[in-house]
Amino acid sequence: MTLLDYARRVARYGLRGVILWARIKWKEFRLKRFLRRNARCKDVCPERGVTLVGSFTGQDSLGKVMRDLLFAIHDAGVPYQALNTGEGEDPAQTGILELTTPPSQFRIRRHPVVIEMFNGVVDKQIAAGCANIVFWEFENGFLPVYPAFAKKSHVIGMSDFVVETMRHELPASVKVSKLLYPFRPNFGNLLPRDEVRARFGIPLDAFAVFFNFDFGSGFSRKNPDGAMRAFAAAFRDDAKAFLVFKTMRSRQYPQRVESLERLAAELGIGDRFLMIHSYVSSSEIYGLTDACDVYLSLHRGEGFGLGVAEAMSLGKPVVVTDYSSTTEFCTPENSIPVPFRIVAPRDNQRDHLTYTYVTKWADPDVAFAADALRRLRGDSGLCARIGQRAKEDVLEHFSIRRFRASLENLMR
Repeated sequence: MTLLDYARRVARYGLRGVILWARIKWKEFRLKRFLRRNARCKDVCPERGVTLVGSFTGQDSLGKVMRDLLFAIHDAGVPYQALNTGEGEDPAQTGILELTTPPSQFRIRRHPVVIEMFNGVVDKQIAAGCANIVFWEFENGFLPVYPAFAKKSHVIGMSDFVVETMRHELPASVKVSKLLYPFRPNFGNLLPRDEVRARFGIPLDAFAVFFNFDFGSGFSRKNPDGAMRAFAAAFRDDAKAFLVFKTMRSRQYPQRVESLERLAAELGIGDRFLMIHSYVSSSEIYGLTDACDVYLSLHRGEGFGLGVAEAMSLGKPVVVTDYSSTTEFCTPENSIPVPFRIVAPRDNQRDHLTYTYVTKWADPDVAFAADALRRLRGDSGLCARIGQRAKEDVLEHFSIRRFRASLENLMR
């Protein structure tokens, strides 16, 4: 990099951001040096199976994907090895490090299939057959942000939407494969509904609409204000309807929190709107989802839609934008898909650096979503029927049997 490049980075990210970037690059350099030395090891007897390289202890969504993938491969009974590139251990997870391989025993060329998360450190000199898992929420705008993928040999999408997008975005020389998302519903022993509601301040007799999102994961893409407008249109005069947001990284985005609070007041739902900003464990998220009546996601694009899948696995009806990766498991029979228009995002809606070149995304029909919420509110039988079908469908679609078949197909 030139001095001008460094100056541009400081201007964009600030000095603290550049220092963090430098630490990440140093860590990647050390890891790549370890893997190249490891690739020269002679005590390797290649065998059928899968090698995973990635952060299994990361607290972000990609870390969760790698953990779930490791658990799923283990449960599927497929031979594997896993090198953890993360640091520390997520206190909310148990048993994950027991399934990873100690660096002294790890051999990168032990298995012919090597899978790494997104744009990692395994190159062709280390493992010729490496495949990178890719998530993308839209139909365009990927390659200008991640140009290195034009030189990859193999990428993996975990939904038909992502697979088709990658085939359109990437050169024909890049092989694109499908691997079923390793969704692992693990709700254990859920606390009673009333106990959960009392803990979080949700009225016991309210019809509760729930949405779970990360402020740092593309605020406009997640479209929480759209969910608020749909709720307000449906229940402006319904004192027993309550809207609940569980958020992440709210402290880093105080202006966005304030904007939602102002919007709630303007829409006349301020006294029936709750944002939960405190840390909530994975099991507690399931309990909170289960304690509500409907899950609402008016996203403009999703790489998978974990909150939607979790709600469906608990038998909750979901009202969800009929676009991108959630269409993998949301149908008119097991959910209420919301129609949309394809529009160009406004400049102030590209609030995430990776969406700089996105030229179109979904604009969900708020009025349709409001009508769907009213129908569910007035028909408990409809809620029960959709919720039961949702639970059956999502548990079957993401069963370990189907995951094993998908993995076997990838290995072939």
